[in-house]
Amino acid sequence: MYAQLREYISNCVSSIISDEEFKLVEEAFIPKTVKKKQFLLHEGMVCKYMSFIVKGTMRQYTIDQKVNEHIVRFGIEN
Repeated sequence: MYAQLREYISNCVSSIISDEEFKLVEEAFIPKTVKKKQFLLHEGMVCKYMSFIVKGTMRQYTIDQKVNEHIVRFGIEN
C-alpha cells in the first residue's frame, strides 16, 4: 500500500520525497479495508481523515426525500 501512496505523492510534487519525509507520511496513515456495501462515513458524521484508495472504487452519494440516489463523486484507485 505504501509503495502506491509514495508513487502517487511523487507524481503530484515536483521534488523527490526523502525516506525520512515519507516515514512521516506513513505514520499519519492508518490502513483500513472497506468491504463492498460497507460505509466509510455515515450521514451526520464529521470527516476527520483523508483517504487513499489502493484497490477498487468508492462513491459518495445522497438520497433525497423521494428516495432517489444522487451520486456526488467517485473515487478510483490511486
